[in-house]
Amino acid sequence: MVILNQNNNAFPLSGHPRLSNIDVDPTRPLERMIIRMTPDDTPPTSIRGEKKLMDPFPEKIDRSEDTKFDYSQPTEYNEIERKASREKDEAYLRLSLHVEKGKMSLNQARKVDGPLLIEEDRIDGDLAYEVILSSKRIALGSIMDVGVIRSYPNPYGVPDQEGHFFVELPSYQFDVRIPAKDLSISLLPQVEIILYEVKSPINNIISAKSLADQFRNEIREVTRLKGINIQALSKQSQTEIYNLFR
Repeated sequence: MVILNQNNNAFPLSGHPRLSNIDVDPTRPLERMIIRMTPDDTPPTSIRGEKKLMDPFPEKIDRSEDTKFDYSQPTEYNEIERKASREKDEAYLRLSLHVEKGKMSLNQARKVDGPLLIEEDRIDGDLAYEVILSSKRIALGSIMDVGVIRSYPNPYGVPDQEGHFFVELPSYQFDVRIPAKDLSISLLPQVEIILYEVKSPINNIISAKSLADQFRNEIREVTRLKGINIQALSKQSQTEIYNLFR
């Protein structure tokens, strides 16, 4: 331990105005006092004499069975690890669909690893899709800002240019996501994908019923695709589908 005596009348520490003055000549080496442990291993007291600096170090350490530590993983960690393992095994099918002149076709299919994180209890957007298999809905999603071009309003307020101006596109594309756990190779030809136009906002929570049955006045069917024909897809898309269900 090194102790330096301080004095307000001594030379200031050069280059550091916030430190108190130190009782040494800055041109000479600092004088120091070294405190060593006493022969009986009794630790010295603090500078102010209030308490000991540290407890004596034991000569022998108890290494009996009672001192062994439990290095097993906590329950919370094990649960997180199992959850991560389940999510690693999950995957979904992402389909790229093309709509033109009221008809819908399938362009591409791709396997995506991981859980499908989509809110399926509400609809936000001008379009929505629903995937039906054996009269049961297995996927649902909202489609935002697709099928139209939206201009910005004229800041100078020229007549006939107030507000937003919308232009409907003759064709557009969107993606559909379906959990792999609800599908198989043999079931793909039975899948139906329905595209709806949302005419008025839907504020109610979506139930297990089909959208057409639950919201007859709020939505209108635009088109639907009946069955997924794997052979009509590219070789790459076919490989993606087979890898998903192998």
